[in-house]
Amino acid sequence: MKKRILGLGLSLVMALSLLPFSALGADITFTDVPVNAWYYNDVKRSVELNLVNGIGNNKFDPTGKLTYGAAVKLAACIHQQKTQGSVTLKNGSPWYQSYVDYCKSKGIITKDYNWNANATRAGYMEIFESVLPASPNDEINYVPYDSIPDVPADHPQRYSIYRLYRLGVVQGGDAQFNCSPNSDISRSEVATILVRMMDPTARKRFNTRTPLNIAKDIPTSVTVTRGQPVTLTTEACGGVTPYQYEWEYWNSRGQYYSFGGRTCFGPTVELYATEYGLDMNGHCVVSYSGWEKDIRVQCRVFDSQGSYVTTSAAVLKITGSASTTPLTISQQPNDCTVTAGSTASFYASAKNGESPYTFQWYLANGTKLTDGNGYSG
Repeated sequence: MKKRILGLGLSLVMALSLLPFSALGADITFTDVPVNAWYYNDVKRSVELNLVNGIGNNKFDPTGKLTYGAAVKLAACIHQQKTQGSVTLKNGSPWYQSYVDYCKSKGIITKDYNWNANATRAGYMEIFESVLPASPNDEINYVPYDSIPDVPADHPQRYSIYRLYRLGVVQGGDAQFNCSPNSDISRSEVATILVRMMDPTARKRFNTRTPLNIAKDIPTSVTVTRGQPVTLTTEACGGVTPYQYEWEYWNSRGQYYSFGGRTCFGPTVELYATEYGLDMNGHCVVSYSGWEKDIRVQCRVFDSQGSYVTTSAAVLKITGSASTTPLTISQQPNDCTVTAGSTASFYASAKNGESPYTFQWYLANGTKLTDGNGYSG
């Protein structure tokens, strides 16, 4: 068992105090650590600094696992060396108990783990993140919560994992920066993390956030028939969710103007072209005079960090009436006989054309009737 746990004791004191990180010796000779392995340089450096040992027979066992007991010993010894300048901790009974007690007394851990079980990546990160000084200025990467696909913002070890990503100590195992938090951590991964913890110049710079972009653009030209709806839809990607969508139109002043702010509409907006302008949700939001037959509409998409991108401009080409049947009188007013001084009532109705209708009554001599002389609709 001794050969498989990580060797860290008085030899670590000498290594950290006497050997600079730039002083690397000859290539390591472990037969199971190929020169082209991603972890080769980290294993080489960690072995030279006596942070880790081989397992004998000229082997390192890069895929071997680490127990929580071995992890807490490493954490205790590194912390004591960094804060007190030497490592005086010895094995207890059971062997890991003295290291557990030390880590609890220093606030490195607040709970017990299954000390004989293999440490998961999340569990190992939770222990070792607490060893590093709490200095936000050391963070070199922008890694917002929810940007690591398999570590959601409600993950129990989210704080430790995201902080180590931000410090450049870990960066995930694929192009999407997945952490695989529930998988057992390997000896090669432990060697890499140790080197990056002890040597800030070995840490990795990266960005988990892809730039905000338009994934689905709106069409550049749309024919709109008056009285009929037209739906415009866009879709964003990248950036930091959630998104806000601000739909805009080109006004007569030569600039885009918001329909109603970012919170009013989502990625889809439905518009109607009336005789007087663009109608949205029963309200005329864009009025235009006779010369404005085309209206330009675009959408500006904001992410939660304030970045924004803009879609192409859709030119809404307004065409004629939505009805193919001309406006007609469906009921003519009837003649009536009234006594002077009494009220005469007439009724008329219309059909086809484009509703809503507006009624204007006239006398036979062409006088327009208004509310002041008895007009009632």
